[in-house]
Amino acid sequence: MPHKRLQPRNVSQPLIVRPRNLTPPRIVAIQLPQSSFKGPMSALYEDGKLGPLLIFDPTNPFVPFGEIPSYLQDNYGLLVQEHSGELIHLPLSSPELNRITRTAQLNLLPDGSIKGEVREVRTGSQTGPLVTTLNLTSTGNSTAWADLTFPISLQGKNDLFLVFRSVTGGATGSMFLLNWVEFKGNGVTVQKTTADGSAGGTVPATLSLSLGAPATFGAFTPGVAKTYEASATANVISTAGDATLSVAPQPAFLANGAFTLPQPLQVAFSKSTWTAPTSNESVTIGFKQPIGANDALRTGAYSKTLTFTLSTTTP
Repeated sequence: MPHKRLQPRNVSQPLIVRPRNLTPPRIVAIQLPQSSFKGPMSALYEDGKLGPLLIFDPTNPFVPFGEIPSYLQDNYGLLVQEHSGELIHLPLSSPELNRITRTAQLNLLPDGSIKGEVREVRTGSQTGPLVTTLNLTSTGNSTAWADLTFPISLQGKNDLFLVFRSVTGGATGSMFLLNWVEFKGNGVTVQKTTADGSAGGTVPATLSLSLGAPATFGAFTPGVAKTYEASATANVISTAGDATLSVAPQPAFLANGAFTLPQPLQVAFSKSTWTAPTSNESVTIGFKQPIGANDALRTGAYSKTLTFTLSTTTP
């Protein structure tokens, strides 16, 4: 039976780069499915043949997924493929991920020497540019706490990473206990200034009532007792504080010339009162006409003109 060689979905491509202060080269470009990338990534390189490649240093434990170490940025590398290779330009992260700020506190001593420290804090990632540093001095006891303060000066919105490393002659293993970190001063919260402005509009007093197609009972059958039913619709618009829907006259009788039905026409609303404004609200108007077996009916059409009113006491 013939064998078929399967192509893996994730392919690692060697990428030879000689960054500054990094010998020997140890960089990898890994080919991943397009669905693996969600949102922009600074370490993403789009290759014309291989598609999206994620560039990273597998020996660096501090760089988050999707970011590129500072020593690889804006560099060139040889992307080694099976039968060829190409020289690619490694991405350069945005200024927000590459910012470094240093502040120094120095003392000029009487003997002419200078003593002090330079503080750095990195932005963007654990290996990103330094903003400030602080030397930690042991309190000599795990139950003795000390508050340390150091300045940070940044513009815009930044992700700050506090990175702790041992120094020559310093503690090894468990270096210290960290209780809390608090940011104070300008820039911790959004700085803003306010000014009052206004926008507005007016609503004219409105009471609107529109009726749909007239209701019809169809044909009345003489000598048969029956209650005939029909319906119509009304559309209500009101900007008033209250509103009432009514009908007149009451009672009302259907008439055919000089002949009038002996029993009155019954009219009911699905809703007839409002305690707040409403707009384009549909109301069903129900009609009932009882006719007895002994009620005399004249040939022709019976009808009655009704007046529907939408009113308010608080316009």
